[in-house]
Amino acid sequence: MNDTRKKILISARNLFTDYGYKKVSMDEIARNSGVTKKTVYSYFIDKESLLKTLIEEEFLFMKSIIDSYSNDNSLSVFDFLNKTIYALLKYKKESKLLTRLGKEISSSNISDSVKFIDDSIISFIKEKILLLKNRVDIGDISIDVDLCAFIIYKVYFSIMFEYDKEINEAEITHNVTQILKNGLFN
Repeated sequence: MNDTRKKILISARNLFTDYGYKKVSMDEIARNSGVTKKTVYSYFIDKESLLKTLIEEEFLFMKSIIDSYSNDNSLSVFDFLNKTIYALLKYKKESKLLTRLGKEISSSNISDSVKFIDDSIISFIKEKILLLKNRVDIGDISIDVDLCAFIIYKVYFSIMFEYDKEINEAEITHNVTQILKNGLFN
């Protein structure tokens, strides 16, 4: 990556994290980067495209989280799915940029960018459910895969962001895995 482009992205990330997307101007990004506004515009057509690039970087890091669990052959498919979703949401919660952007969610630019992350996670879950459906050891599953992926994501999202008790990753993973395997009131 070009050093100037990298400096602009680092500057924008820091400013967006500290002050929010709405309050930061391209002038401030240029000044903080030590370049002219014209230089910033030579790399990014507008502030929204700069934000989109930062969101894509966040997504690539989240993808690396998925890959790190993919190499653990000791995990069952359910455990892999649960641990991965938990790790993704934990990262999303701890990302200072995503946390700040989450507070500004009403802006359509930000809403679309955060939705990209959510949609990507749901798509990942859907992909894993389709793999589960093809496994012999879980029997015949006849479910709406889109709905199931959405529900699983929302369960984890609620636990990570709305549940008001201390969260233990192992307990959460175990409990959600049992619910997925056996049904809520089986």
